[in-house]
Parts: sequence; structure tokens; C-alpha cells
Amino acid sequence: MLNEQEQALFDAIEVDTLDQLKTTLKTLVVSERRTMRRIKKLEASLTDEEKKTKKEIVPGYGDNHRCCFQTGQDSQAGRSSQ
Repeated sequence: MLNEQEQALFDAIEVDTLDQLKTTLKTLVVSERRTMRRIKKLEASLTDEEKKTKKEIVPGYGDNHRCCFQTGQDSQAGRSSQ
């Protein structure tokens, strides 16, 4: 799996698990927000025909369709209220 040098480097790296988890969580939250903004931007640019097709394919689309960026809530608040 790892050669001797890689294993030595691997063993020498000190990691605070809690700090690493916090960093990972923060990174994932930022990534989620970017993704949701991209989705919102793409949805806003859909033609009427594309919106009709999406409404047929995606259950509930068009029925009070709101995301966290339209309500002013962040993604954490939106999840906790569901």
C-alpha cells in the first residue's frame, strides 16, 4: 500500500481529529451553498418548455418551490425546521 517513505510521512503527521472534522464540515457547507446557488441560477434560466418538463419529472416542483436563498434562511436553518 504505502512505501517506507510514505509510511514514515504518514506516521509523522499529527492530526487533531476534531479540528479535521470541523474543517471538513465547514468545507461541505460552503460547497453545498455554492451548489444550491448554481442550481438556483440554472433554474432561473430555464425556458417555459424546460420548466414544464421539469415539473413533469420532479415531484412537487412548482408547488411552493422555494430554496434557502429565496427565504433568506441558511441551509442549516432550513434543514432543522423540516
